[in-house]
Amino acid sequence: MLRYYQLCLLCLLPVCGLTQDLQQSLKKIKDRWQDQPVNWHGHFSVQGITNRIEGADRRVDPFSLRIQAGLVLDVLGIKAPFQFNYSDGNTLYRLPSFLISGISPHYKNFTLHAGDRSMYFSDYSLAGHGFRGIGLEYNSQKSGWYSAAFYGRLRRAFASDLESKQAIEPTQKRMGFGVKTGYRRRGDEITVSIIKIWDSDQPLDMDQVPELKPAENVVLSLQIKKQLGIKWNLEGELAQSLLNQDKNASPWSGSGWNQTYGLIQPTITYQKNLAYKGGFTYRITPRHDIRFFLEHIDPGYRSLGALFFQNDFERIALQSHHQFLKNKLQLQIDLGSERNNLKQFEGNQLRRLRGSMHIQWLATPEWQWVGHFSNIRQTNKLYAFNNPALPVDSLVLAITNNQAQLQSLYNNKDRSRSFQFLLQYQELQQIRDEQITDQSSANWLSSFQYNWRLCNDRAWIAALFTLNTNASENLQLHSWSPGMTWNHQVHPDWNYTLSVIPSLIIQNQQHAAIWSARAQLRHRISPAQQLQLAFQYLNRSGSVASRFPDFVESNLRLQYQYHF
Repeated sequence: MLRYYQLCLLCLLPVCGLTQDLQQSLKKIKDRWQDQPVNWHGHFSVQGITNRIEGADRRVDPFSLRIQAGLVLDVLGIKAPFQFNYSDGNTLYRLPSFLISGISPHYKNFTLHAGDRSMYFSDYSLAGHGFRGIGLEYNSQKSGWYSAAFYGRLRRAFASDLESKQAIEPTQKRMGFGVKTGYRRRGDEITVSIIKIWDSDQPLDMDQVPELKPAENVVLSLQIKKQLGIKWNLEGELAQSLLNQDKNASPWSGSGWNQTYGLIQPTITYQKNLAYKGGFTYRITPRHDIRFFLEHIDPGYRSLGALFFQNDFERIALQSHHQFLKNKLQLQIDLGSERNNLKQFEGNQLRRLRGSMHIQWLATPEWQWVGHFSNIRQTNKLYAFNNPALPVDSLVLAITNNQAQLQSLYNNKDRSRSFQFLLQYQELQQIRDEQITDQSSANWLSSFQYNWRLCNDRAWIAALFTLNTNASENLQLHSWSPGMTWNHQVHPDWNYTLSVIPSLIIQNQQHAAIWSARAQLRHRISPAQQLQLAFQYLNRSGSVASRFPDFVESNLRLQYQYHF
Protein backbone atom coordinates (compact mmCIF):
# COMPACT_ATOMS: atom_id res chain seq x y z
CA MET A 1 0.00 0.00 0.00
CA LEU A 2 3.04 2.30 0.16
CA ARG A 3 2.69 3.41 -3.47
CA TYR A 4 -0.98 4.14 -2.90
CA TYR A 5 -0.25 6.43 0.08
CA GLN A 6 2.53 8.14 -1.88
CA LEU A 7 0.14 8.93 -4.73
CA CYS A 8 -2.46 10.34 -2.33
CA LEU A 9 0.23 12.49 -0.70
CA LEU A 10 1.29 13.80 -4.13
CA CYS A 11 -2.30 14.80 -4.93
CA LEU A 12 -2.54 16.82 -1.69
CA LEU A 13 0.81 18.63 -1.93
CA PRO A 14 -0.60 21.86 -3.43
CA VAL A 15 -2.65 22.42 -0.27
CA CYS A 16 0.51 22.81 1.81
CA GLY A 17 1.27 26.32 0.51
CA LEU A 18 -2.21 27.81 0.90
CA THR A 19 -1.58 29.90 4.04
CA GLN A 20 0.73 32.45 2.42
CA ASP A 21 -2.07 35.03 1.93
CA LEU A 22 -3.76 34.43 5.29
CA GLN A 23 -3.20 37.98 6.49
CA GLN A 24 -4.85 39.50 3.42
CA SER A 25 -7.81 37.12 3.73
CA LEU A 26 -8.38 38.08 7.37
CA LYS A 27 -8.43 41.77 6.39
CA LYS A 28 -11.14 41.12 3.78
CA ILE A 29 -13.20 39.19 6.32
CA LYS A 30 -12.95 42.14 8.71
CA ASP A 31 -14.16 44.52 5.99
CA ARG A 32 -17.13 42.28 5.21
CA TRP A 33 -18.03 42.06 8.90
CA GLN A 34 -18.37 45.82 8.99
CA ASP A 35 -20.32 46.06 5.73
CA GLN A 36 -23.08 43.49 4.96
CA PRO A 37 -21.61 40.32 6.55
CA VAL A 38 -24.49 38.10 5.31
CA ASN A 39 -26.14 38.10 1.89
CA TRP A 40 -28.30 35.55 0.07
CA HIS A 41 -30.41 34.94 -3.03
CA GLY A 42 -32.23 31.93 -4.45
CA HIS A 43 -35.47 30.48 -5.77
CA PHE A 44 -38.29 28.14 -4.76
CA SER A 45 -40.90 26.37 -6.88
CA VAL A 46 -43.61 23.81 -6.22
CA GLN A 47 -45.87 22.20 -8.79
CA GLY A 48 -48.72 19.73 -8.66
CA ILE A 49 -49.89 17.72 -11.68
CA THR A 50 -53.19 15.88 -12.05
CA ASN A 51 -53.83 13.31 -14.77
CA ARG A 52 -57.03 11.80 -16.13
CA ILE A 53 -57.13 9.12 -18.85
CA GLU A 54 -59.89 7.02 -20.42
CA GLY A 55 -59.52 4.14 -22.90
CA ALA A 56 -55.90 3.21 -22.14
CA ASP A 57 -53.78 2.00 -19.25
CA ARG A 58 -52.74 4.75 -16.88
CA ARG A 59 -49.23 5.99 -17.65
CA VAL A 60 -48.67 8.28 -14.66
CA ASP A 61 -50.17 8.66 -11.21
CA PRO A 62 -53.43 10.63 -10.85
CA PHE A 63 -51.49 13.24 -8.84
CA SER A 64 -47.79 14.00 -8.51
CA LEU A 65 -45.82 16.61 -6.62
CA ARG A 66 -42.47 18.25 -7.42
CA ILE A 67 -40.52 20.70 -5.25
CA GLN A 68 -37.33 22.53 -6.24
CA ALA A 69 -35.34 25.05 -4.25
CA GLY A 70 -32.01 26.79 -4.53
CA LEU A 71 -30.15 29.10 -2.16
CA VAL A 72 -26.81 30.89 -2.43
CA LEU A 73 -25.68 32.02 1.03
CA ASP A 74 -22.77 34.46 1.29
CA VAL A 75 -21.30 34.78 4.80
CA LEU A 76 -18.18 36.96 5.03
CA GLY A 77 -17.25 36.08 1.45
CA ILE A 78 -17.85 32.35 1.85
CA LYS A 79 -20.44 31.47 -0.81
CA ALA A 80 -22.52 28.32 -0.29
CA PRO A 81 -24.85 27.25 -3.16
CA PHE A 82 -27.53 24.85 -1.90
CA GLN A 83 -29.89 22.75 -4.05
CA PHE A 84 -32.97 20.78 -3.07
CA ASN A 85 -35.15 18.57 -5.29
CA TYR A 86 -38.07 16.38 -4.24
CA SER A 87 -40.39 14.03 -6.13
CA ASP A 88 -43.11 11.79 -4.74
CA GLY A 89 -42.21 9.13 -7.33
CA ASN A 90 -44.54 7.12 -9.55
CA THR A 91 -46.15 4.15 -7.85
CA LEU A 92 -47.64 2.96 -11.14
CA TYR A 93 -44.22 2.26 -12.62
CA ARG A 94 -42.61 1.37 -9.28
CA LEU A 95 -40.37 4.41 -9.68
CA PRO A 96 -39.06 5.44 -6.25
CA SER A 97 -39.58 8.89 -4.85
CA PHE A 98 -36.38 10.86 -4.52
CA LEU A 99 -34.97 13.59 -2.37
CA ILE A 100 -31.92 15.26 -3.86
CA SER A 101 -30.15 17.96 -1.90
CA GLY A 102 -26.64 19.28 -1.85
CA ILE A 103 -24.55 22.31 -1.04
CA SER A 104 -21.29 23.60 -2.56
CA PRO A 105 -19.89 26.47 -0.50
CA HIS A 106 -16.83 28.14 -1.94
CA TYR A 107 -14.44 30.76 -0.63
CA LYS A 108 -11.62 32.19 -2.68
CA ASN A 109 -9.87 29.12 -4.16
CA PHE A 110 -11.76 26.47 -2.16
CA THR A 111 -15.03 24.70 -2.96
CA LEU A 112 -16.66 22.15 -0.67
CA HIS A 113 -19.26 19.71 -2.05
CA ALA A 114 -21.67 18.01 0.37
CA GLY A 115 -24.76 15.92 -0.35
CA ASP A 116 -25.83 14.96 -3.88
CA ARG A 117 -23.09 16.39 -6.09
CA SER A 118 -21.04 15.53 -9.18
CA MET A 119 -17.42 16.12 -10.13
CA TYR A 120 -15.31 15.66 -13.25
CA PHE A 121 -11.81 14.16 -13.35
CA SER A 122 -11.42 12.96 -16.97
CA ASP A 123 -13.33 11.22 -19.78
CA TYR A 124 -11.74 7.89 -18.84
CA SER A 125 -12.21 7.98 -15.04
CA LEU A 126 -14.78 10.10 -13.19
CA ALA A 127 -16.86 11.66 -15.96
CA GLY A 128 -19.44 13.75 -14.10
CA HIS A 129 -20.99 10.77 -12.29
CA GLY A 130 -23.21 11.88 -9.43
CA PHE A 131 -22.50 10.79 -5.86
CA ARG A 132 -23.88 11.33 -2.38
CA GLY A 133 -21.04 12.25 -0.08
CA ILE A 134 -18.41 14.92 0.27
CA GLY A 135 -15.86 16.51 -2.05
CA LEU A 136 -13.25 19.27 -1.93
CA GLU A 137 -11.71 21.34 -4.73
CA TYR A 138 -8.86 23.84 -4.71
CA ASN A 139 -8.04 26.02 -7.71
CA SER A 140 -5.52 28.86 -7.55
CA GLN A 141 -5.33 31.08 -10.62
CA LYS A 142 -2.33 32.83 -9.08
CA SER A 143 -0.10 29.83 -8.40
CA GLY A 144 -1.51 27.51 -11.08
CA TRP A 145 -2.03 24.58 -8.71
CA TYR A 146 -5.36 22.79 -8.41
CA SER A 147 -6.52 19.60 -6.72
CA ALA A 148 -9.73 17.75 -5.88
CA ALA A 149 -10.93 14.80 -3.81
CA PHE A 150 -14.26 13.07 -3.16
CA TYR A 151 -15.81 10.20 -1.21
CA GLY A 152 -19.37 8.93 -1.38
CA ARG A 153 -22.04 6.61 -2.73
CA LEU A 154 -22.29 6.54 -6.51
CA ARG A 155 -25.28 4.21 -6.71
CA ARG A 156 -27.75 2.82 -4.24
CA ALA A 157 -29.01 -0.78 -4.14
CA PHE A 158 -32.14 -1.43 -6.18
CA ALA A 159 -33.86 -4.82 -6.37
CA SER A 160 -35.56 -5.98 -9.55
CA ASP A 161 -39.36 -5.52 -9.53
CA LEU A 162 -41.22 -7.98 -11.75
CA GLU A 163 -44.40 -5.88 -11.53
CA SER A 164 -42.69 -2.76 -12.84
CA LYS A 165 -43.55 -1.54 -16.34
CA GLN A 166 -40.08 -0.08 -16.67
CA ALA A 167 -37.09 -2.32 -17.50
CA ILE A 168 -34.91 -1.19 -14.59
CA GLU A 169 -31.98 -3.48 -13.92
CA PRO A 170 -31.16 -4.48 -10.33
CA THR A 171 -28.08 -2.77 -8.94
CA GLN A 172 -25.84 -3.02 -5.92
CA LYS A 173 -24.73 -0.27 -3.58
CA ARG A 174 -21.66 1.32 -5.15
CA MET A 175 -19.12 3.39 -3.18
CA GLY A 176 -16.02 5.23 -4.29
CA PHE A 177 -13.38 7.86 -3.69
CA GLY A 178 -10.83 9.70 -5.78
CA VAL A 179 -8.12 12.34 -5.73
CA LYS A 180 -6.50 14.43 -8.45
CA THR A 181 -3.99 17.24 -8.65
CA GLY A 182 -2.51 19.33 -11.40
CA TYR A 183 -0.69 22.45 -12.49
CA ARG A 184 -1.55 24.84 -15.31
CA ARG A 185 0.32 27.91 -16.50
CA ARG A 186 0.29 29.80 -19.85
CA GLY A 187 -1.40 27.02 -21.79
CA ASP A 188 0.67 24.24 -20.21
CA GLU A 189 -1.05 21.73 -17.94
CA ILE A 190 -0.39 18.39 -16.26
CA THR A 191 -2.89 16.42 -14.15
CA VAL A 192 -2.71 13.07 -12.34
CA SER A 193 -5.70 11.36 -10.75
CA ILE A 194 -6.87 8.11 -9.23
CA ILE A 195 -10.35 6.81 -8.45
CA LYS A 196 -11.37 3.61 -6.68
CA ILE A 197 -14.97 2.35 -6.88
CA TRP A 198 -16.43 -0.85 -5.47
CA ASP A 199 -19.77 -2.61 -4.96
CA SER A 200 -20.86 -3.81 -1.54
CA ASP A 201 -20.96 -7.58 -1.04
CA GLN A 202 -24.58 -8.20 -0.01
CA PRO A 203 -26.77 -5.23 -0.91
CA LEU A 204 -29.65 -7.32 -2.25
CA ASP A 205 -31.20 -10.74 -1.85
CA MET A 206 -28.69 -12.65 -3.96
CA ASP A 207 -31.15 -15.52 -4.38
CA GLN A 208 -33.26 -13.23 -6.58
CA VAL A 209 -30.37 -12.00 -8.73
CA PRO A 210 -27.62 -14.64 -8.59
CA GLU A 211 -26.03 -13.26 -11.77
CA LEU A 212 -25.32 -9.92 -10.08
CA LYS A 213 -21.68 -9.86 -8.93
CA PRO A 214 -19.94 -7.11 -6.93
CA ALA A 215 -17.35 -5.32 -9.07
CA GLU A 216 -14.26 -3.36 -8.10
CA ASN A 217 -12.45 -0.80 -10.24
CA VAL A 218 -9.38 1.47 -10.04
CA VAL A 219 -8.56 4.01 -12.76
CA LEU A 220 -5.25 5.89 -12.97
CA SER A 221 -5.09 8.86 -15.33
CA LEU A 222 -2.43 11.28 -16.62
CA GLN A 223 -3.41 14.35 -18.68
CA ILE A 224 -0.97 16.71 -20.42
CA LYS A 225 -1.31 19.95 -22.39
CA LYS A 226 1.67 21.79 -23.85
CA GLN A 227 1.86 25.02 -25.83
CA LEU A 228 4.76 24.81 -28.33
CA GLY A 229 5.32 28.34 -29.51
CA ILE A 230 2.51 30.45 -30.90
CA LYS A 231 1.10 28.03 -33.47
CA TRP A 232 1.59 24.52 -32.04
CA ASN A 233 -0.40 22.89 -29.24
CA LEU A 234 -0.09 19.35 -27.82
CA GLU A 235 -2.63 17.57 -25.60
CA GLY A 236 -3.15 13.98 -24.51
CA GLU A 237 -4.40 11.60 -21.84
CA LEU A 238 -3.32 8.13 -20.72
CA ALA A 239 -5.51 6.04 -18.42
CA GLN A 240 -5.27 2.53 -17.04
CA SER A 241 -8.26 0.60 -15.71
CA LEU A 242 -7.88 -2.21 -13.14
CA LEU A 243 -11.16 -4.10 -12.91
CA ASN A 244 -12.39 -7.09 -10.92
CA GLN A 245 -15.71 -8.07 -12.48
CA ASP A 246 -16.34 -10.19 -9.37
CA LYS A 247 -14.23 -9.14 -6.43
CA ASN A 248 -15.39 -12.18 -4.43
CA ALA A 249 -14.15 -14.70 -7.02
CA SER A 250 -11.11 -16.89 -6.44
CA PRO A 251 -7.82 -14.96 -6.13
CA TRP A 252 -5.61 -14.77 -9.22
CA SER A 253 -2.47 -16.84 -8.83
CA GLY A 254 -0.59 -15.60 -11.88
CA SER A 255 2.01 -12.83 -12.11
CA GLY A 256 3.30 -10.19 -14.47
CA TRP A 257 0.35 -8.60 -16.25
CA ASN A 258 -1.80 -8.65 -13.10
CA GLN A 259 0.32 -5.98 -11.34
CA THR A 260 -2.13 -3.76 -9.45
CA TYR A 261 0.34 -1.45 -7.63
CA GLY A 262 -1.19 -2.66 -4.36
CA LEU A 263 -4.48 -0.89 -5.09
CA ILE A 264 -6.74 -3.97 -5.40
CA GLN A 265 -6.44 -7.72 -4.94
CA PRO A 266 -6.88 -9.36 -8.39
CA THR A 267 -9.27 -12.30 -8.83
CA ILE A 268 -9.77 -14.67 -11.76
CA THR A 269 -12.14 -12.04 -13.24
CA TYR A 270 -9.41 -9.37 -13.22
CA GLN A 271 -8.84 -7.21 -16.30
CA LYS A 272 -6.18 -4.59 -16.94
CA ASN A 273 -6.70 -2.29 -19.94
CA LEU A 274 -5.46 0.98 -21.40
CA ALA A 275 -7.12 3.99 -22.96
CA TYR A 276 -5.32 6.94 -24.47
CA LYS A 277 -5.87 9.88 -26.78
CA GLY A 278 -3.76 12.71 -28.11
CA GLY A 279 -3.80 15.57 -30.55
CA PHE A 280 -1.53 18.08 -32.28
CA THR A 281 -3.03 21.41 -33.30
CA TYR A 282 -1.38 23.79 -35.78
CA ARG A 283 -2.76 27.31 -36.12
CA ILE A 284 -2.08 28.25 -39.74
CA THR A 285 -3.62 31.74 -39.44
CA PRO A 286 -6.05 33.28 -36.93
CA ARG A 287 -8.88 32.00 -39.17
CA HIS A 288 -7.51 28.58 -40.12
CA ASP A 289 -6.22 25.69 -38.01
CA ILE A 290 -5.63 21.96 -38.46
CA ARG A 291 -5.49 19.16 -35.85
CA PHE A 292 -4.32 15.55 -35.85
CA PHE A 293 -6.15 13.32 -33.34
CA LEU A 294 -5.71 9.71 -32.17
CA GLU A 295 -7.83 7.75 -29.67
CA HIS A 296 -7.48 4.13 -28.56
CA ILE A 297 -9.57 2.23 -25.99
CA ASP A 298 -8.83 -1.43 -25.23
CA PRO A 299 -11.65 -3.98 -25.32
CA GLY A 300 -12.84 -4.54 -21.78
CA TYR A 301 -11.74 -1.08 -20.61
CA ARG A 302 -14.32 0.16 -18.16
CA SER A 303 -14.71 2.93 -15.64
CA LEU A 304 -17.40 2.57 -12.98
CA GLY A 305 -17.24 6.36 -12.72
CA ALA A 306 -18.95 6.80 -16.10
CA LEU A 307 -22.63 6.18 -16.77
CA PHE A 308 -22.00 4.87 -20.30
CA PHE A 309 -18.73 3.86 -21.88
CA GLN A 310 -17.78 2.67 -25.36
CA ASN A 311 -14.67 0.52 -25.67
CA ASP A 312 -12.82 -1.67 -28.19
CA PHE A 313 -12.18 0.95 -30.85
CA GLU A 314 -9.40 3.03 -32.32
CA ARG A 315 -9.84 6.11 -34.44
CA ILE A 316 -7.50 8.45 -36.25
CA ALA A 317 -8.71 11.81 -37.43
CA LEU A 318 -7.59 14.94 -39.24
CA GLN A 319 -9.67 17.93 -38.16
CA SER A 320 -9.67 21.49 -39.45
CA HIS A 321 -11.56 24.74 -38.92
CA HIS A 322 -11.76 27.56 -41.45
CA GLN A 323 -13.37 31.01 -41.68
CA PHE A 324 -14.03 32.76 -45.01
CA LEU A 325 -15.74 35.90 -46.32
CA LYS A 326 -14.99 37.96 -43.21
CA ASN A 327 -16.29 35.22 -40.91
CA LYS A 328 -19.60 34.96 -42.79
CA LEU A 329 -18.74 31.40 -43.88
CA GLN A 330 -17.40 28.87 -41.36
CA LEU A 331 -16.32 25.33 -42.23
CA GLN A 332 -15.40 22.47 -39.89
CA ILE A 333 -14.11 19.15 -41.27
CA ASP A 334 -13.31 15.89 -39.46
CA LEU A 335 -11.90 13.04 -41.57
CA GLY A 336 -10.36 9.77 -40.44
CA SER A 337 -10.70 6.03 -39.93
CA GLU A 338 -12.11 3.80 -37.22
CA ARG A 339 -11.68 0.13 -36.36
CA ASN A 340 -12.73 -2.29 -33.61
CA ASN A 341 -11.81 -5.85 -32.52
CA LEU A 342 -8.40 -4.53 -31.45
CA LYS A 343 -7.27 -7.76 -29.78
CA GLN A 344 -8.96 -10.17 -32.24
CA PHE A 345 -11.41 -11.40 -29.61
CA GLU A 346 -14.46 -11.12 -31.86
CA GLY A 347 -15.38 -12.91 -35.05
CA ASN A 348 -16.22 -9.75 -36.99
CA GLN A 349 -14.05 -6.70 -37.42
CA LEU A 350 -15.18 -3.28 -38.58
CA ARG A 351 -12.87 -0.94 -40.43
CA ARG A 352 -14.43 2.13 -41.92
CA LEU A 353 -13.79 5.68 -42.98
CA ARG A 354 -15.40 8.25 -40.77
CA GLY A 355 -15.99 11.91 -41.21
CA SER A 356 -18.15 14.93 -40.63
CA MET A 357 -18.64 18.33 -42.18
CA HIS A 358 -20.33 21.39 -40.68
CA ILE A 359 -21.01 24.54 -42.72
CA GLN A 360 -22.48 27.78 -41.39
CA TRP A 361 -23.21 30.55 -43.89
CA LEU A 362 -24.57 34.02 -43.13
CA ALA A 363 -25.80 34.73 -46.66
CA THR A 364 -27.29 38.10 -45.72
CA PRO A 365 -27.86 39.89 -42.40
CA GLU A 366 -31.36 38.38 -42.48
CA TRP A 367 -30.73 34.88 -43.87
CA GLN A 368 -28.59 32.12 -42.37
CA TRP A 369 -27.95 28.54 -43.56
CA VAL A 370 -26.48 25.63 -41.58
CA GLY A 371 -25.56 22.23 -43.03
CA HIS A 372 -24.16 19.16 -41.28
CA PHE A 373 -23.23 15.63 -42.29
CA SER A 374 -21.62 12.92 -40.16
CA ASN A 375 -21.13 9.18 -40.04
CA ILE A 376 -19.39 9.37 -36.65
CA ARG A 377 -21.05 7.19 -34.03
CA GLN A 378 -22.82 9.12 -31.30
CA THR A 379 -25.18 8.11 -28.52
CA ASN A 380 -28.65 9.54 -28.90
CA LYS A 381 -32.13 9.13 -27.42
CA LEU A 382 -34.91 8.12 -29.81
CA TYR A 383 -38.21 9.29 -28.42
CA ALA A 384 -41.35 7.16 -28.64
CA PHE A 385 -42.82 10.03 -30.69
CA ASN A 386 -41.36 8.14 -33.65
CA ASN A 387 -43.52 5.14 -32.71
CA PRO A 388 -46.85 6.34 -31.26
CA ALA A 389 -48.18 2.75 -31.28
CA LEU A 390 -46.14 2.06 -28.14
CA PRO A 391 -48.36 1.82 -25.03
CA VAL A 392 -46.03 3.95 -22.88
CA ASP A 393 -43.84 6.98 -23.36
CA SER A 394 -40.37 5.47 -23.22
CA LEU A 395 -36.86 6.38 -24.33
CA VAL A 396 -34.52 4.18 -26.33
CA LEU A 397 -30.76 4.66 -26.14
CA ALA A 398 -29.33 4.46 -29.64
CA ILE A 399 -26.13 4.90 -31.60
CA THR A 400 -26.35 7.37 -34.48
CA ASN A 401 -24.43 5.91 -37.40
CA ASN A 402 -25.19 8.43 -40.14
CA GLN A 403 -26.87 11.78 -39.87
CA ALA A 404 -27.42 14.72 -42.18
CA GLN A 405 -29.09 18.01 -41.43
CA LEU A 406 -29.98 21.18 -43.34
CA GLN A 407 -31.37 24.19 -41.52
CA SER A 408 -32.32 27.67 -42.62
CA LEU A 409 -33.41 30.73 -40.64
CA TYR A 410 -34.75 34.00 -42.03
CA ASN A 411 -35.62 37.18 -40.10
CA ASN A 412 -36.83 40.37 -41.76
CA LYS A 413 -35.08 43.65 -40.96
CA ASP A 414 -37.33 44.69 -38.09
CA ARG A 415 -37.42 41.10 -36.69
CA SER A 416 -41.22 41.06 -36.79
CA ARG A 417 -41.39 37.99 -39.04
CA SER A 418 -39.22 34.88 -39.23
CA PHE A 419 -39.14 31.59 -41.09
CA GLN A 420 -37.40 28.36 -40.05
CA PHE A 421 -36.82 25.20 -42.07
CA LEU A 422 -35.25 21.91 -40.91
CA LEU A 423 -34.53 18.67 -42.77
CA GLN A 424 -32.85 15.85 -40.83
CA TYR A 425 -31.92 12.21 -41.49
CA GLN A 426 -30.59 9.63 -38.99
CA GLU A 427 -29.63 5.96 -39.02
CA LEU A 428 -29.91 4.47 -35.52
CA GLN A 429 -28.89 1.25 -33.77
CA GLN A 430 -30.37 0.31 -30.41
CA ILE A 431 -28.27 -0.28 -27.29
CA ARG A 432 -29.37 -2.93 -24.81
CA ASP A 433 -27.45 -3.91 -21.69
CA GLU A 434 -24.56 -1.67 -22.84
CA GLN A 435 -24.27 -3.69 -26.07
CA ILE A 436 -24.94 -2.41 -29.60
CA THR A 437 -27.62 -4.62 -31.20
CA ASP A 438 -28.43 -5.35 -34.84
CA GLN A 439 -31.81 -3.62 -34.56
CA SER A 440 -31.62 -0.47 -36.63
CA SER A 441 -33.98 2.15 -37.97
CA ALA A 442 -33.91 5.14 -40.31
CA ASN A 443 -35.65 8.37 -39.42
CA TRP A 444 -36.54 11.38 -41.61
CA LEU A 445 -37.74 14.62 -40.05
CA SER A 446 -38.72 17.83 -41.81
CA SER A 447 -40.35 20.87 -40.26
CA PHE A 448 -41.42 24.37 -41.26
CA GLN A 449 -42.30 27.22 -38.91
CA TYR A 450 -43.44 30.77 -39.57
CA ASN A 451 -43.52 33.38 -36.77
CA TRP A 452 -45.23 36.77 -36.88
CA ARG A 453 -45.05 39.39 -34.12
CA LEU A 454 -48.15 41.57 -33.60
CA CYS A 455 -49.59 44.22 -31.28
CA ASN A 456 -46.31 46.10 -30.88
CA ASP A 457 -44.46 42.90 -29.99
CA ARG A 458 -46.93 42.08 -27.22
CA ALA A 459 -48.23 39.07 -29.17
CA TRP A 460 -46.97 36.55 -31.69
CA ILE A 461 -48.46 33.75 -33.76
CA ALA A 462 -46.61 30.70 -35.11
CA ALA A 463 -47.73 28.28 -37.81
CA LEU A 464 -45.81 25.02 -38.12
CA PHE A 465 -45.81 21.75 -40.02
CA THR A 466 -43.82 18.60 -39.20
CA LEU A 467 -43.37 15.47 -41.31
CA ASN A 468 -41.77 12.41 -39.68
CA THR A 469 -40.95 9.04 -41.25
CA ASN A 470 -39.49 6.12 -39.32
CA ALA A 471 -38.56 2.84 -40.99
CA SER A 472 -37.23 -0.34 -39.34
CA GLU A 473 -37.23 -4.01 -40.33
CA ASN A 474 -40.94 -4.59 -39.67
CA LEU A 475 -42.29 -1.08 -39.34
CA GLN A 476 -43.09 1.78 -41.67
CA LEU A 477 -44.40 4.78 -39.77
CA HIS A 478 -45.40 8.17 -41.19
CA SER A 479 -46.82 11.15 -39.32
CA TRP A 480 -48.01 14.61 -40.41
CA SER A 481 -48.42 17.29 -37.76
CA PRO A 482 -49.65 20.78 -38.64
CA GLY A 483 -50.06 23.19 -35.76
CA MET A 484 -50.60 26.73 -34.59
CA THR A 485 -49.58 28.63 -31.44
CA TRP A 486 -50.78 32.02 -30.17
CA ASN A 487 -49.08 33.95 -27.37
CA HIS A 488 -50.36 37.26 -26.00
CA GLN A 489 -49.08 39.60 -23.27
CA VAL A 490 -52.42 41.22 -22.38
CA HIS A 491 -50.96 43.02 -19.35
CA PRO A 492 -47.45 43.38 -17.91
CA ASP A 493 -48.50 40.85 -15.28
CA TRP A 494 -50.68 38.54 -17.43
CA ASN A 495 -49.70 36.29 -20.33
CA TYR A 496 -51.46 33.37 -21.99
CA THR A 497 -50.60 30.81 -24.69
CA LEU A 498 -52.92 28.67 -26.83
CA SER A 499 -51.69 25.83 -29.02
CA VAL A 500 -53.34 23.22 -31.28
CA ILE A 501 -51.31 20.43 -32.93
CA PRO A 502 -53.26 17.66 -34.71
CA SER A 503 -51.34 14.65 -36.04
CA LEU A 504 -52.13 11.98 -38.62
CA ILE A 505 -50.18 8.71 -38.29
CA ILE A 506 -50.03 5.94 -40.91
CA GLN A 507 -48.48 2.55 -40.19
CA ASN A 508 -48.63 -0.25 -42.76
CA GLN A 509 -51.81 1.21 -44.39
CA GLN A 510 -53.49 1.69 -41.03
CA HIS A 511 -53.99 5.12 -39.59
CA ALA A 512 -54.56 6.98 -36.35
CA ALA A 513 -55.31 10.60 -35.52
CA ILE A 514 -54.11 12.50 -32.46
CA TRP A 515 -55.54 15.85 -31.42
CA SER A 516 -53.37 17.80 -29.01
CA ALA A 517 -54.42 21.11 -27.47
CA ARG A 518 -52.57 23.15 -24.84
CA ALA A 519 -53.40 26.25 -22.87
CA GLN A 520 -51.19 28.10 -20.40
CA LEU A 521 -51.77 31.14 -18.22
CA ARG A 522 -48.98 33.03 -16.42
CA HIS A 523 -49.54 35.64 -13.75
CA ARG A 524 -46.77 37.72 -12.19
CA ILE A 525 -47.96 38.21 -8.63
CA SER A 526 -45.00 40.45 -7.83
CA PRO A 527 -41.52 41.04 -9.27
CA ALA A 528 -40.37 38.00 -7.27
CA GLN A 529 -43.40 35.69 -7.58
CA GLN A 530 -45.07 33.97 -10.51
CA LEU A 531 -48.00 31.57 -10.87
CA GLN A 532 -48.55 29.27 -13.86
CA LEU A 533 -51.60 27.21 -14.79
CA ALA A 534 -51.31 24.81 -17.75
CA PHE A 535 -53.79 22.39 -19.32
CA GLN A 536 -53.14 19.73 -21.97
CA TYR A 537 -55.71 17.62 -23.82
CA LEU A 538 -54.98 14.54 -25.98
CA ASN A 539 -57.47 12.54 -28.04
CA ARG A 540 -56.35 9.57 -30.14
CA SER A 541 -58.52 7.47 -32.45
CA GLY A 542 -57.42 4.75 -34.87
CA SER A 543 -58.71 2.48 -37.61
CA VAL A 544 -57.66 -0.67 -35.73
CA ALA A 545 -58.24 -0.49 -31.97
CA SER A 546 -55.77 -3.29 -31.20
CA ARG A 547 -52.92 -1.39 -32.88
CA PHE A 548 -54.04 2.16 -32.17
CA PRO A 549 -56.18 2.08 -29.02
CA ASP A 550 -58.55 5.03 -28.68
CA PHE A 551 -58.02 7.11 -25.58
CA VAL A 552 -58.60 10.56 -24.13
CA GLU A 553 -56.14 12.10 -21.69
CA SER A 554 -55.91 15.42 -19.90
CA ASN A 555 -53.27 16.95 -17.63
CA LEU A 556 -53.56 19.97 -15.38
CA ARG A 557 -50.44 21.57 -13.86
CA LEU A 558 -50.25 24.34 -11.28
CA GLN A 559 -46.84 25.82 -10.48
CA TYR A 560 -45.73 28.55 -8.08
CA GLN A 561 -42.29 30.18 -8.36
CA TYR A 562 -40.58 32.58 -5.98
CA HIS A 563 -37.22 34.31 -6.51
CA PHE A 564 -35.51 36.20 -3.73
